[in-house]
Amino acid sequence: MKLYDAIAPVYSLLHRLSMPSKSHLNAKLHLQEPGKLLDIGCGNAHSWSHWSKHECWGVDASAKMLQTAPREFQERLKHADARNLPFRDAEFDIVVLAHVLSTTPDPEHIMSEAHRVLKPGGLLILQNHDSQNWHLLDRLIQPFARMLGVQLPFFITSHIDNASWILLDTQKLGRFSYFKLITLRKL
Repeated sequence: MKLYDAIAPVYSLLHRLSMPSKSHLNAKLHLQEPGKLLDIGCGNAHSWSHWSKHECWGVDASAKMLQTAPREFQERLKHADARNLPFRDAEFDIVVLAHVLSTTPDPEHIMSEAHRVLKPGGLLILQNHDSQNWHLLDRLIQPFARMLGVQLPFFITSHIDNASWILLDTQKLGRFSYFKLITLRKL
């Protein structure tokens, strides 16, 4: 978390430069019925202006990142570990995990927590890089990824428990399709 605390003041700029566009994620959320949405690993809640039809709540492990969020969002932000979400069971209609799973040593536990806080039939929307067919690229960016605490190789679908989720959609994102947007429905 020290890295994210350190980059909190410039996170919005770094995010625009280093992450693939979230336009597909924004479009996916725009198509959903308004609901209560949890953004796990929300950073400074920079995406929430695009998700205004939803009641957005967020958690992040970096307190400094949360402090840089707009004032109007502060009351719905919580400093918490994604492995132990401070919410009731079945509280949310939608959970978003954007570029989070590959930064944690325990993606399955975070997926389990997302499942716990989702209402029956709720949606989990994942956006992350996926190493499938990208072994050479993984090797090239390994030093940078290690510095950021990003797992490589990372296979996003290996963390989906088919007994808990229905796969609704998978989209490849970005010019080289290194990133995926996956939509799951809670069983």
